[in-house]
Amino acid sequence: MSPHQQSFKKQVLQDMIWGILQQYIFTSPFRPFGEEGRKLETAWRNLDSEIKAEEDIGGVYTWPKPSAEIERWRYVNITEGRAALTQATVSELDPRGRLKAGFERAIDSLKKELTSSLEAIVGSRRDDGHYLRTLEELPGKAVNVWLGFGIQRCRIRVVIRGPHLTSVTEKIQQAKAGGWELVIIPELQRIGTAKGSELNAKPYRISDGQLYLVSLARRQ
Repeated sequence: MSPHQQSFKKQVLQDMIWGILQQYIFTSPFRPFGEEGRKLETAWRNLDSEIKAEEDIGGVYTWPKPSAEIERWRYVNITEGRAALTQATVSELDPRGRLKAGFERAIDSLKKELTSSLEAIVGSRRDDGHYLRTLEELPGKAVNVWLGFGIQRCRIRVVIRGPHLTSVTEKIQQAKAGGWELVIIPELQRIGTAKGSELNAKPYRISDGQLYLVSLARRQ
């Protein structure tokens, strides 16, 4: 395999990983809690009376417009959710138990999705200890950072530009149609200050994203 091919495969892998992390973690502050998190997502979004139900068509979650009440609701519930993860095993009849169980199931699904998706690209490497450790550690590191963002007074978002395509087939079709933008590094945005003020300000770009355009369109 040439250096160019190796570099391209690495970029494809990065794009796939970010897409999976977006689906299981970065979609909303509550997504890591699985089905219980989706209930919290709905309750949080419903605090914004201006959001219309049809805005979520296509599976893309719509974040509510920032306000003191909405952001307070977020960081209070994320704080409680993080605390639930440190509790000893409790019944799922207890709200904390449901959050913890939902989190564990979601992270388990994330690990399986990462494994199956990456093996589809690089092949089976179950005998590679470094590879297995990376897959095992990545979800935990990502979710810890994300939940840490969730307890801030300001709003922090991971922004992945471009269409929400979930399969290689869809992305190849997009590349043939005009261009497929590989996400090398997503953009990181902040709204508001560390004290929770200035929530009406425009998003501040903490770090720029990096994209790589792949085009398979035939030249005329």
